[in-house]
Parts: sequence; C-alpha cells; structure tokens
Amino acid sequence: MKKTHLAGHLSIFGANFVWGAMSPIIKYVFSTGYISPLVLVSFRMIGAALLFWLLSLLTGGEKVTPRDKMLFFLAGMFGVVLNQGLFTFGLQQTSPVDASVIATSIPIFTMLIAAFHLREPMTLKKVSGVLLGAIGAVFLILSGAEGGLGGSVVGDILCFAAELFFSCYLVFFKGLISRYSPFTVMKWMFTWSAASVVPFIFGDIMAVNFSALPVGVIAGVGMSVFFATFLCYLLTSIGQKTLRPTVVSMYFYLQPVTAAILATIMGSAGSFGLVKILSIVMIFTGVGLVMASKSRADIEGEQKTTALAQKNT
Repeated sequence: MKKTHLAGHLSIFGANFVWGAMSPIIKYVFSTGYISPLVLVSFRMIGAALLFWLLSLLTGGEKVTPRDKMLFFLAGMFGVVLNQGLFTFGLQQTSPVDASVIATSIPIFTMLIAAFHLREPMTLKKVSGVLLGAIGAVFLILSGAEGGLGGSVVGDILCFAAELFFSCYLVFFKGLISRYSPFTVMKWMFTWSAASVVPFIFGDIMAVNFSALPVGVIAGVGMSVFFATFLCYLLTSIGQKTLRPTVVSMYFYLQPVTAAILATIMGSAGSFGLVKILSIVMIFTGVGLVMASKSRADIEGEQKTTALAQKNT
C-alpha cells in the first residue's frame, strides 16, 4: 500500500472514529435545550470557517481560480449545508434510530453515483462489501436501540436526502478536492456554508442567552466545533484526495461501531453480546472487501498490460 493511500485510510478512519465518539456529546448539548440543533449547526460552520482561515494564514494562502471558488460553493452546499441542514430537520421529525439506520445508505448511494459519474466498476466484491457492511451496521444500531424504529415519513425522507447529497459531494467534487490542499478546500467550503446559512438563522443565534449557558454546554459546543467539524472534515478531505469515493464512504460504517463500544464501556448500552460482535465483524469484512475490489484504473491497467503482452507475443 502506498504511503499516500495509507495516510488516506488512517485519516478517514480517524474522522469516523471521532464522529462516533462525539455523538453522545452532541446529543447532550441538544438535550439541555439551551441551544437548538440548527443554531449548533451554524456555530459549527462559523467556527470551522474561522479555524480554517486561521490555519490558511499561518500556512500560507493558495491561489484559487474564480471558477473553482464557485465549485467550492456547490461543494459546501452538498457536503455541509444540505447534508447537515436536512439531516437536522429530519432528526427533529423522526427517531434517532431511523436516522442512524438511514445513514448507512451513504456507501450504497456513493457506489451507485460513482458507477454512473466516474464509471467505477460495480464488481461482485464491491457490491458484496457495501451490502455486508450496511447489514452489519443496521443490526448493530438496532441491537442498541431501546424503542426500535418509529420515525415519520417526512423525517425519514429528509434524512435520506441528506445522505444522498453527501454521497454526491464525495463523488462529484473529488477532482476539485484533489487539486488543492485540505486547508484550502475546507476554508472555502465552510466560508460559503456559513455565509449562506447565518443570515437565515441570525435571529435564533441572537436569541441564545449566552451568559446562562452551563460550562458543560459551552464545552460541548466547543468540542463539536473543533473535533466533530474542523478536525473530522479536515481528515475526510485528506482521505478524499487519494481514496475512491466508495472506499471513503465505507468508513462511515465505523461510526456506530465506535458509538456502541464507547456506550458499552460507559455502561449505558449493556453488555457486548453476540449480535454486536457479529455486526462489527460484518462491517469490517465489508470495508475490507470494498478496499480489495478493483477500481476502474486497476481494470484499465490490467487491460493495457494484457494487450501489451499479446502484442509482444
């Protein structure tokens, strides 16, 4: 495995591990009632934009063409605004279990979109890996659910739309992300995202009684901005530069694994039974199958090698 690919795998793994670990903290912030989900989303966008601009100033700016700045606007809409916005609205109307199960559709959407847009082959190994990982993730989520499924149709549709937009982001903007450093990519994406969302939520932001916020809520917001947004999106961007979109999306199945392990350690999810163990094995097996599946470049390279060998004989 090339060093660049190894760095990509480690980055995507790290991002999804942190996202899974941050889930209880974000839920805690919501449960206090001091800050609404949409206000937290805006805080994450603004905070991440400021952090990326600061890093950009420290590391030196990178010239971006006017056309690519507009593409970053679209990338921000698909990867941040529509994804987080629709998912937040959907989560308010459906159950957390429904939303978590629906989130497992990202690799499926990504595989299908990549097949049409990038002409990535849908090999038996890749399809099997995606489906195996999805089944394992669903079993793992349901095994830890107290109330089971019970969301609304509208909420479920919004969550599906959110995951579809993120899958489109992974596929459609891979070329754009590969042309620039992760700092530049995230700086412009979050700048456009914050600029497009804040005007609509400004009244809600100003209505927050900041002086009354408990220390725990302030810490939770800060951690969600730095870890769940700034760090995770930065690591995801690093992985996107070298890995195929479907491989990147498969690592999202690790989020429920991390959440389940931490919940068990903290004593809030019972013991680690056979269903959870088998589910995790299915997820990691699925990820391994997708990683081992042949890409379009692999198949084209083999065809060229075969044609060259036949020509020489």
